[in-house]
Amino acid sequence: MVDADHLRIVFQVNDVEFVMPVADLLAIRGVDEDDLTPLGQSSESFQLGSLTYRETDVRVYDLALLFNLMAENSCEEGPLLIFAGSNCPWAVRVNHIVGVFDVMHFEFQDLPAYMFHDEFVPYHQVALHDGKLLVSVDSQKIDQVWQRDA
Repeated sequence: MVDADHLRIVFQVNDVEFVMPVADLLAIRGVDEDDLTPLGQSSESFQLGSLTYRETDVRVYDLALLFNLMAENSCEEGPLLIFAGSNCPWAVRVNHIVGVFDVMHFEFQDLPAYMFHDEFVPYHQVALHDGKLLVSVDSQKIDQVWQRDA
């Protein structure tokens, strides 16, 4: 049996690679598997819409907008990753999933404390994997952003 606590999923959003614990992941939904209900007028600036997952309304958020990533390679057609949230699941659309790797293949580095002094930064680590620098995030920190924005 595989221990999910030691696994990380690597995915790409607008040419930036992210790494997250697999234990935070509830599901991967392929392209065209879900009907995304577009968002009408809302005060939630990062929310794109919603979908139904296991009879639960799941909000779909724009990770590219949160990280101010340019929209050259927009994620409008990519797979959806559904994560556990503090109150309910939430999802993000990604360009593609690079893979799932054991945590021992990553070298994690905390960001300097001065980066958190004046503004909220939704991640506290970066990771080196296969010679690439990745943004290391977890569902709790990202969920705080979505809750804060609500």
